[in-house]
Parts: sequence; structure tokens; C-alpha cells
Amino acid sequence: MTIKECFENLGADYDDVLRRMGTQERLLRFLSKFPQDPSFSLLCGAYERGDAGEAFRAVHSLKGVSVNLGLSSLYASACALTEELRGGTITPASAPMLEHLRQDYEATIACIRELEA
Repeated sequence: MTIKECFENLGADYDDVLRRMGTQERLLRFLSKFPQDPSFSLLCGAYERGDAGEAFRAVHSLKGVSVNLGLSSLYASACALTEELRGGTITPASAPMLEHLRQDYEATIACIRELEA
């Protein structure tokens, strides 16, 4: 799989991201660091503990990283959960949002892993 195919599979705008990053090598370098970003695991841990404040900070960080990398589906999921948690409480409505985010995150990681293979 090429990096362009990866972005297309994720519903992301490869050309826009490439224009912002400058080179495909730079984009690939930053994208390959994404799986090591702790934001998603911090989010899941905080959510399980019921710590809405920490969950908000983690998903907000994930939102920022995903928009910078042009991961639009993941960004949209992170935005929805960020807004849900902004009020400082974990509500029943946040559970399906977290699950949607998890699916987008796992698809993103799988695509990146395939690039690295």
C-alpha cells in the first residue's frame, strides 16, 4: 500500500496533507510516529476510571494530532467526543462516541502498520 492509498482508505485528503507537510518523506515520518502517541490509551484509561477531565484532555490532544496529520475521520470522531466531554462529565451518550473513535483509531493504526510492513 502506498501512503496515498492509505489516506484514501481512511477518507483523508492526501493532496491537502502533502501540501501542508511539504514532502511525502516528512509526512511519512510524522505519520509513523502516530502509533506511539499516548493520547488514545490515556483517553481509554481515563474514561474507564470515570475521569472526565483527563479523558477530555486526552481526546483533545488526539484531536489536534489527527487534524495536523490530516486524518479526517479520526479527527471528526475526536471532535464529537471532545465536545461531549467538554462539560466535565461522562454521560451515557459518550459511550457510542468512544466506540466510533476506537474504530477510527484502529483503522488508522492498521493502515499505518501496513505502510510500515
